[in-house]
Amino acid sequence: MYFRNSPALLGIRCRKKYALSFAAMTLALFFGATSFAATISAAASAIPHPGTPIRPDVLYNGLPDTPLRTYVPDGVVNAIQRVGDTVYIGGQFTRIGPRTGPGVEVALDGSVTAGLPEISGSGPSSSGGSVTGLRSVISDGAGGWYIGGLFTHVGGVPRTNAAHILADHTVDPNFFPVLNGSVTSLALHGVILYMAGQFTLVDGSPYSNIAGYHTLYGFATSFNPYANGAVKSIAVSSDGLTVYVGGSFTTIGGQARSGLAALKASNGQVIPTFSTVLTSSGNTSVSSLAIAGSTLYIGGSFDNVNGLPRLSLAAVTLGGATDGNVVVGFDPQPTPSYASMDSVAISGSVVYAAGTFDTIGGQARHNLAGLNMADASATNFDPSPQANLNALAVSGSTVYVAGGFTSIGGQSRNYIAALDATSGAATAFNPNPDSSVMALAVTDTAVYFGGLFNAIGGVSRSGLAALHASDGTPTTWDPNPQGPNGNYALIQALQVSGSVMYVGGTFVTVGGQPRQNIAALDLATGVANSWNPAAQGGVQALAVSANLVYAAGYFNNIGGQPRLALAALNVGDGTATSWTPSLDGAVNVLLISGNSLYVGGTYSQMNGITRHSLAAFDATTGALSDWDPQLSPIPSEATPFINVLAASGTTLYAGGGFGAVQGVIRNNIAGINTSTGTPTPFDAAIPGDGTEKNVVNSIAVDDADALVYAGGNFTRIGGQSRNLLAALNVADGSATNFNPDFAGGGTVYALLFNTGSLYVGGSFATTALAPTADFAAFGKDVIFHNGFEIP
Repeated sequence: MYFRNSPALLGIRCRKKYALSFAAMTLALFFGATSFAATISAAASAIPHPGTPIRPDVLYNGLPDTPLRTYVPDGVVNAIQRVGDTVYIGGQFTRIGPRTGPGVEVALDGSVTAGLPEISGSGPSSSGGSVTGLRSVISDGAGGWYIGGLFTHVGGVPRTNAAHILADHTVDPNFFPVLNGSVTSLALHGVILYMAGQFTLVDGSPYSNIAGYHTLYGFATSFNPYANGAVKSIAVSSDGLTVYVGGSFTTIGGQARSGLAALKASNGQVIPTFSTVLTSSGNTSVSSLAIAGSTLYIGGSFDNVNGLPRLSLAAVTLGGATDGNVVVGFDPQPTPSYASMDSVAISGSVVYAAGTFDTIGGQARHNLAGLNMADASATNFDPSPQANLNALAVSGSTVYVAGGFTSIGGQSRNYIAALDATSGAATAFNPNPDSSVMALAVTDTAVYFGGLFNAIGGVSRSGLAALHASDGTPTTWDPNPQGPNGNYALIQALQVSGSVMYVGGTFVTVGGQPRQNIAALDLATGVANSWNPAAQGGVQALAVSANLVYAAGYFNNIGGQPRLALAALNVGDGTATSWTPSLDGAVNVLLISGNSLYVGGTYSQMNGITRHSLAAFDATTGALSDWDPQLSPIPSEATPFINVLAASGTTLYAGGGFGAVQGVIRNNIAGINTSTGTPTPFDAAIPGDGTEKNVVNSIAVDDADALVYAGGNFTRIGGQSRNLLAALNVADGSATNFNPDFAGGGTVYALLFNTGSLYVGGSFATTALAPTADFAAFGKDVIFHNGFEIP
């Protein structure tokens, strides 16, 4: 997906409504003004932090930290507009679906189980990565699931990288281990849960990459073998006395072991009689283990086992003094020489193997095969997945597979599928997540799978979508823009005028008509009208007046005339006017306020006059104004840059990357007087001076509350730690308590405040309390007192 550096977005102002949450109430509407039928006796003056439980007698003024449940796209959102009861989003995505987060339970027919707690937040990672998601799941044997990955909350309850979801879909209150790294493998025997991955601490005590945890009493056990590398797979013997582990370690339990070891379940000590030795010309690693009777099947990256040639898949006998010494004859001989095995599962007399290979068991099989235990020959099972697989699970006559594929078993299937165990043909099971699946587990009634996805199912939408403001579901509006040369369309700017939506970006068709990078769409139907300026290059900013559409971008011809980066177009026919401003850089944002057209970007001169990336034109005459805020660059840059502008009364709010306004220090966001160009007292004091950090990309103003919402890729603003999004007081730029905490990283490109709700677009995966991806909505409640709304 495309990630841009300089979005343009107009901040919208609207009247605020007070909010009150009640513990016994249910949210009915989450996009607009929301109503509750309740009676309260009195309102107290104490205001708790948003997102905390609120007593019935507490008056709470502000947005809650938890985003409302909406459909979310599978790619970046660059622009947002709302008209009446419809919210429009533009960006680079291919579909939108109901938000689920990275873990979901479905019935065996693929239908999503309702009421499952969402997984959210970006858990700590000892390996340095911080991508929120689920990496492991197993059944608890009682209708619930143990899950592991990188997260901080499950169902809004704090849980750090591991959790237990009970059969009634509540979060187990007695199971709350805290791990400082990802959990990638789980195994359960009795009341002991074995957790493996990449971590160094469990509940504050040293446990390196593997630990045992008592599920009833909630403590890490003495099983602590200390692996010096990642542990990727666990298999427990039927008597529970031995734990077999595989990974990329070279020592474990104080002994040298190359990716494979047998450990005592009681204390994690290495069992010396298990002496399987794996070697490889490259890095030796074990990714999957499976026990069938007295045989251990091993999948990974290796080419020799106990001195015998075995490429990526082998089996050894278990038990007694010869435990692991005897390599059985099972030798499917995958090709090519770099073949590897990622997942192995056993069903009856068949070994199902997934990895990277072209042939196996004497037959052409692509990445997935069924192998006869007796002679390692390939069965007729031949699904031929289009891409890699991460997980396998077998239930009866069905093989469930997960990975990064989009077709398998002769059918289009996104990232997860159920296959006939004999032929490999895909069944009707088709949950359709929007990104890769890393883990799955199956019971007799349900499948739980997890990964990096954010939504299940949904509808196709290419770069443009409209959502019902009442419940966040998509409307039928579908202009379906298409990019050049079969690429995805990119929408960077949306502006509404009357019944028309003006659209700018990079596309060749939209609304059923050929249109080059700029178009006008009917708000009701999505059909393109006859207005056709045909920009010869991308359009990334728009502003609309009564008679003109101003456009900026990377074009050199638009409206039938040579125009470089900036142009004014007639509303009637799309032709370019005679207005021909000249500049020596790029334009990122346009804003009309009062009688001025503000132009922000990255440039040093406008019409031959010094203007550092921000200038104003008379919107009537087109003349360059004397107004000059004299922006200074941040120390690491030669030129300041402006990504976003928003106006409120006599103040212009500007965001981007700059260090001062008329010599007064203002880092990356400022309020600027529209008459004098001097900075207002609004000073959010963003630290740092790098262009890749702490940049502001989006601003929206709530006049009634005297708040400025700012979005970008900052981690601190207004004197507080805030990840990507903050609410700032107009008076001084200090941050309010509003703190959704987009701790998973990314950036916010678009903000819109309208009808008491804040809409957020960008490239992000989660907030602390909800796994909203690339689009989020934060709604205000409405107070009712004795049945009457409090204004």
